[in-house]
Amino acid sequence: DGIHSQVRTQLFGPISEEAMGYAAFRSVVPMEEVPAELAPNSVLCWCGPGYHLVHYPLRGGTLFNMVAVVSYSRADEEAGRLPERLQEAFAGACAPMQTLVKHIDLSRHWPIKDITPLSSWARGRVCLIGDAAHAKVQAMAQGACQAIEDGVKLAECVERYDGDYIQAFDALVKERLLRTTRVHHMSRYMWEVIHVRSPLTELRRDMLGQLSEAEWVESLSWLYEKPDGASGGKPYAPVMEGGLGGATAGVV
Repeated sequence: DGIHSQVRTQLFGPISEEAMGYAAFRSVVPMEEVPAELAPNSVLCWCGPGYHLVHYPLRGGTLFNMVAVVSYSRADEEAGRLPERLQEAFAGACAPMQTLVKHIDLSRHWPIKDITPLSSWARGRVCLIGDAAHAKVQAMAQGACQAIEDGVKLAECVERYDGDYIQAFDALVKERLLRTTRVHHMSRYMWEVIHVRSPLTELRRDMLGQLSEAEWVESLSWLYEKPDGASGGKPYAPVMEGGLGGATAGVV
């Protein structure tokens, strides 16, 4: 039941959600409403200091999905100024971003939050999976993915232990905890890198520019090629070893 899980509260008591100080605004529009040169058949992320915009086609290229994210202060939130804050942030963006953000629906937004991953997901015959156990920020687009992986592994464990749910839940956590926790922390790290401000933007450019296309692909092999564990694949060597001004976790 997601990041706001009531089942989790009943099992383990209240667990604080950590607000990131960012909000997401979303829109899905007909493809013909978007300039063709700004709507390639790929997933793109435009990054700026304290904001970003992700977009990609849906339904065979007939729809265009956009998510605009912006940082905000408590004063912005209390004054109901988040739409204005989004417009102000993107006013300083490049021309393509300014064009695309005009299509964003400003009537609704979602605060970006996560939780500290749980070390135990089950109690008795009740088990959490997905965001209820390890909600993460969207920087690696892994929320639904990790929930699906949890479900697949849960089915395997239930079959392996012939319906003994307590043993199956225990095995699920042991086999999934390392991977889901790594994804959580890498998502946090990538979130920080995406939104860095000057002068760290120059440091980010220099660090990431050291990686070849092949090294970028290899750096994510642990995520896409090894679903049963969290080992394997090379880290973002220049970033992970050199650090980024105290950032705690990676990069798209």
